[in-house]
Amino acid sequence: MLGTSENLINFKYLKTEIKDVKIFFGEYDGIQRFDRFKYPISDKLSKVQQSSIWFPKEINFSKDIIGIKNISSVHEEVYRSNLLFQTLADSLANRFLDNVLTEYITSPEWERVIKIQSFFEGIHSEAYSENVRKVYSDAEKFFNDGFKNKEIQHRLDLEVNSYSGLKSKMNKVDGTLDNKKEAIVEVLLRQYALENIRFFISFLYTFQINEVNDQVLQGSVNNIALILNDEIIHTAIFKHLINILKTEESEEFIHLMSNSWFQDLSVEIFKEVINSEMKWFEYLSNIAEFPTFNERQIKEFLYFYSKKALDLISIKNPYESDRNELINFFESKKNINGTKAMAQETNLLSYNIGVLEDKNFYKDDLTKELKKYNDYLK
Repeated sequence: MLGTSENLINFKYLKTEIKDVKIFFGEYDGIQRFDRFKYPISDKLSKVQQSSIWFPKEINFSKDIIGIKNISSVHEEVYRSNLLFQTLADSLANRFLDNVLTEYITSPEWERVIKIQSFFEGIHSEAYSENVRKVYSDAEKFFNDGFKNKEIQHRLDLEVNSYSGLKSKMNKVDGTLDNKKEAIVEVLLRQYALENIRFFISFLYTFQINEVNDQVLQGSVNNIALILNDEIIHTAIFKHLINILKTEESEEFIHLMSNSWFQDLSVEIFKEVINSEMKWFEYLSNIAEFPTFNERQIKEFLYFYSKKALDLISIKNPYESDRNELINFFESKKNINGTKAMAQETNLLSYNIGVLEDKNFYKDDLTKELKKYNDYLK
């Protein structure tokens, strides 16, 4: 089938010129060579991820083990619900990237980017399990009972249905090449939205629960800070991937992505995610309320980050929102302290990431750009 390689290595498709390599729907020879790059940004994105490696076992949960016993039952239920959702979301991201999307990538440089990202999504799932194992006495019961919750089961139906449907659309006998390209664009946009704002309400609640309970869940917050750092990089990956398809003639997507179909689809996907996030906010609010968490503030929060995300792929969108106190609070939790002490040595997150240095991409550049959310590693 066009866009995949039935033979793992196929010299029939040997590409001697990098200009002939396509990200999707090319003829892939299967040779993972990295001596040349059609898009140098792909090499940067791979190296940025490699330089940001961290391990869940290094997070100190000693404070959380005691703290979870002292917070209210409703705060504990919100905390638990978010851990379950976050596990679900990163499980989906890992399996989609590694088991579905990479099947249709015909460029070794972008295959590498996405497979490294998939590895990090697996780290995130492992990190949530590590969190649960350390804080709860019976992790198996935590997950077995928790995933019976219908609210959590259906939390990602939009993405699950889209990702699961990709293969059937790609294998459809009477489907046109443009139909298949549209299906690829849709899942890229959904993953872009997932990396951008899908986790944010969940993270926001955990930050707040820790804040109002005298920092007793600091390990959980440190865990999220490292994951959030990765999400910014993952957002950059999909921003660049979408913009390349949108602007590079050789990829043969421009005719689809320069018209109203792409504009409308982008806005609709973010609208769906915002509505879904608002439903999650309502669900959590029915469990526990916080004074600063009201419908207006949460909507402004979601609009603020959605506008930024859509602006970065040049989509006109209806979202306008100034920074409010929730946004300022969230932004204050995002930065990682770049000192050399390891996370297990302190209750505060102190983790040295971005140690890679070469003539093209220095540690200082990475640190600076990760702190500038608006730039997304331009």
